[in-house]
Amino acid sequence: MATTKALRQENKKELMLQALKKTMGNVSEACKMINITRPTHYNWMKSDEAYRMEVMNVDEEIVDFVESALYKKIAQGETVPIIFFLKSKGKHRGWIERQETENIGEPQIVHVVYEDAYDDEADH
Repeated sequence: MATTKALRQENKKELMLQALKKTMGNVSEACKMINITRPTHYNWMKSDEAYRMEVMNVDEEIVDFVESALYKKIAQGETVPIIFFLKSKGKHRGWIERQETENIGEPQIVHVVYEDAYDDEADH
């Protein structure tokens, strides 16, 4: 039989999962909503595999939601979401930005000479 404290903790975990959904995964805001600390949430993640898996499921649901919103914008013909999608998912087709550098001419050797700000002999 579970203790009252254990039941309260399980209830808080369920409330935390609901709060994470409401806050789109914002841990700080979710913790405030149910009056626990961030370390409490992360301790639950370490010690309770079932809770950790549920948190991961919430994260995946959020990604699904945001992907759906992105696809709607793409279907509406919005350029920025289209470009973002292609840069993310179309890399294998060349939709990637690369920074290229080009060296022109022969390599140069640069000598740097540091001089003391004061005269050593004047200090003696």
